[in-house]
Amino acid sequence: MKNLLLSWRYKLNQMEHSPHDLPPQSKPSPSKPKGIRLLALAAVGALCGFGFSTFFVDLMHNLLGPPPREVPVGLTADKYFELGKKYKQVGWTEQSRDSLTRSTKLDPNGVGKSAELFLHAYVPRYPVVEEAVHKNIVGFNQMASGNNDAAITTFKECIKEYPNFEWPYGNLGSVYTRTGKIAEAKDVLTKAVTINPDYVNGWVHLAEANLKDGDYAGARESLSKASAADPESPLVKLLSLELDAKSKK
Repeated sequence: MKNLLLSWRYKLNQMEHSPHDLPPQSKPSPSKPKGIRLLALAAVGALCGFGFSTFFVDLMHNLLGPPPREVPVGLTADKYFELGKKYKQVGWTEQSRDSLTRSTKLDPNGVGKSAELFLHAYVPRYPVVEEAVHKNIVGFNQMASGNNDAAITTFKECIKEYPNFEWPYGNLGSVYTRTGKIAEAKDVLTKAVTINPDYVNGWVHLAEANLKDGDYAGARESLSKASAADPESPLVKLLSLELDAKSKK
């Protein structure tokens, strides 16, 4: 069970429902994983109950390349929803916000509901300038390469310059958890979810910090908040399984 959970956490880290905000890269642009590998993950995801559609959407996004820099006009609500998710995936927060908002307005009682949920759960609560997103990416690259000290410095600088941007708080909290600084992690992650109470990744990071600290009640509460923001999050389901496994020991 433990190996299965670790395997799934790795796969989700590479895809749309990663607990981190932006994949490791030098600038906002999508990665290019192989289509066959993603299709296989889609099938496994369906079998494990995490849903086929999320993985298939990721597959198509990665195969088709980056979205247009300017949000096109005249699309359907469905198209704007998918485009909004893709914009988020490559780090273009305001294009994502625009696309998801258009989807919501075009079909408020249909796919627009999903677009609105995604907007609140995965896009920054407040408008973000591109420089802030880029600085967050720099910190993520440092974190991904194992340079935790540099990543901490970069995320702190980003938070100081852009205090209402929740993503660097979430990533900083993740670094703190990974390096055993649990008290610091909880503090910064609490600030993240205060900025945006629907910030799924912030609640996920807080759950991970509580889990590592042996605070199972705190972890459950954080996962409950994350699930309320996105009831279909595969990452929340994964962490819930991990929490159940650990709490039964």
